[in-house]
Amino acid sequence: MNYRISTEESKRIDILKTLSIIFVVYIHAYAVEVTFAGEHNMLGMPRWLATFEYLISHVISSFAVPMLLLGVTLVLFPGKIPFQESISWSLIGACAVKLDLRLEKLDKIPLRECVSVYLIFTGVTLCTTLPILDRINLFVGVLFWLRMSGFVYHSPKIYAVLTTLTPWVFVIYAFHEPAMSALKKLCFKILPVTSLYLFIEYLLIPIIMIVGCAIFGYILKKLMPKFYGIATGER
Repeated sequence: MNYRISTEESKRIDILKTLSIIFVVYIHAYAVEVTFAGEHNMLGMPRWLATFEYLISHVISSFAVPMLLLGVTLVLFPGKIPFQESISWSLIGACAVKLDLRLEKLDKIPLRECVSVYLIFTGVTLCTTLPILDRINLFVGVLFWLRMSGFVYHSPKIYAVLTTLTPWVFVIYAFHEPAMSALKKLCFKILPVTSLYLFIEYLLIPIIMIVGCAIFGYILKKLMPKFYGIATGER
């Protein structure tokens, strides 16, 4: 069967790719300690802040890596990635190709119902430690964001912001960990370690890092386009 991706589906895959990279950054923003000058310094977070960071970085952001693997399979079927979870999500992508499943079928589900189901599973996952619920929530999360890609696609302002970042997702992916680690250490050194500051840092450091990496990618491409093409594989 010749599985062809429409223009809208291609743009929605770009949306999902960009959203996934943003949430991957927030996965790595979660930290309970900072290593500085060879010493491990524990961050004394109150329970509300630890719960908030866990919700964003571990529960909501859990869809990001499977979504990237699913997107790769849809575009480059049949990709071969030698990891158990990678294979699982690649096989799901392969089934979508085989069964000719389209995003428009998900679009028939009312957005309000999707949000309600997603919030219920997110809340249950946050309050329990059962691995099976983590897996179910992961699957629900992937379906939810696939559905949300349609909402974003038809929302001009949100779509414009995400598509501004889309060309630089590889640079963000490649540099976000060392850049974010450096920013965290800098904040730990010069700012008070209080609940308010830790909360602000958790929200803003990933945003600063994402914008910074995008600017770096833009400058690098302008100044050294051939090197940029080789380094990123023309991504």
